[in-house]
Amino acid sequence: MLIESFDHSTPRNFRPALVRDFNHPGTLAIAFASSRSHMASETLQRLQRQLPAAHWIGGSTAGELAGGRLTDNSVVLALVGFEHTRLISADLSLKDLPDPHMAGTSLGKDLERKSEGEALRSVLVVGAGSALDGQALLDGLQQSLPGGVVITGGLAGDGTHFERPWALTDDGPREDQVRVVGLVGSRLRVATSCARGWIPFGPTRRITRCVGNTLFELDGQSALELYQRYLGELAEELPGSALRFPLEVRGTATSSEPLVRTVLSINRDAGSMTFAGTLPHAGQARLMRASRSDLIESAARAASELFATWPVEVPAFTTVVSCVGRRLVLGTAVEEELLALQAAAPAGSSQLGFCSYGEMAPVAPTLPSLLHNQSIALTAWGES
Repeated sequence: MLIESFDHSTPRNFRPALVRDFNHPGTLAIAFASSRSHMASETLQRLQRQLPAAHWIGGSTAGELAGGRLTDNSVVLALVGFEHTRLISADLSLKDLPDPHMAGTSLGKDLERKSEGEALRSVLVVGAGSALDGQALLDGLQQSLPGGVVITGGLAGDGTHFERPWALTDDGPREDQVRVVGLVGSRLRVATSCARGWIPFGPTRRITRCVGNTLFELDGQSALELYQRYLGELAEELPGSALRFPLEVRGTATSSEPLVRTVLSINRDAGSMTFAGTLPHAGQARLMRASRSDLIESAARAASELFATWPVEVPAFTTVVSCVGRRLVLGTAVEEELLALQAAAPAGSSQLGFCSYGEMAPVAPTLPSLLHNQSIALTAWGES
C-alpha cells in the first residue's frame, strides 16, 4: 500500500511520478476542502482530471485535518494505492431520491452488484445535505449489504453556516449528494474507534413530538424555546451556537446505548430543530456539555483503542472525522487530537480528515455502524 498526502500547499499539478503510480483503479483518492472556496472546487476538479482512473471521495468541511494540523479554506488530499484490494464506488443525488433510507438501500445494492460475489469488507461514506438524516442513510446501507461490512464516514460540513455542504463525486463537488467507496479483498485490514467526551446535565426530558430527525417538543414544550432559554444571548446565533449543547438521546431503535445528536438547522416559524440523525418518539433527551480536557482525553483513548491489536509492521492510513461541535469547544486544540493519533499509529502511517456534521462508525467491531454527533470517529486501513 502506497500513501501520498498533501495539505493546503497541494501543488498545482501532480508530479509525473505520482500520476504514473496512482492513476489506476486501485487508488483511493480522498479529499476535503472548504465549502466556500471556488478555488478549492477548481483545484479538485483539475486534480481529478489528472487521475481519472482513481476512485475519488470527499466533501466540504467545517475545517480540514491533515499532517497534525487544522486548516480552513484549504484543500487536503491523500492518495492511497492498494496492491491487493479492489475498489468499487457509487453515488446518487438526494434531489433524485430524497428519502435517505431508500438512498442508502440503492447505494448498498449498487455496491453489492459491483462486488461480483467477492467479500465486501469496508465502505467509506460521505453524505452532503443540509438536513440529511445520516442514521436513516446508514440503516438503508446496512440492510442492503451483507453482515460484517464495516461502514464508516461522515456528513460533509459547511463551516457554521449549515447551508451548502457538498460531496466529491467523479464529476467534481456536488450538493445534495451521497458518495460511497467499497473495499473488497481478503488482505485488507480495517479497524475503527469512536469516542465523544461529552457529559449530560440538567433534567431528563421526554421527546413528545418529533418526525424523523426533526424535533418539535420536549415534555410538551417547544424544543426550540427550551434551547433559546439555555443559550441566552447566544440564541441569536442558532443553529451554530446549539453545537455547544448537543442532546443525549435514549430509546432509539438502532442502539441500546445513548447517542448524541446535534442541530443542523432550525425553523423559527414552526418552532422546530432538525438534527443530524433520527430521534426516537417518546424517547428521552438531556442536554450535554464538555470541556477541552474531556474531549482531548476521549480522543487519546480512541486512538489507543484503534491500534491496540494492529500489527506494528503494517502502516495504516486513517480517516479522522471530528464533529464541528468539538472544534467550537477545542479551538486550535483540535490538533492535540491529531497528535494523539500520530503517537499511537505504526511507523509510516498517515492520516487525513475533516470537521463534520455527523460521524459514522460502529461502537464496537461486531456491531452495526451508527450516526454519531459531537464525536471523533477513526478508521484505519492497511494491507497484510
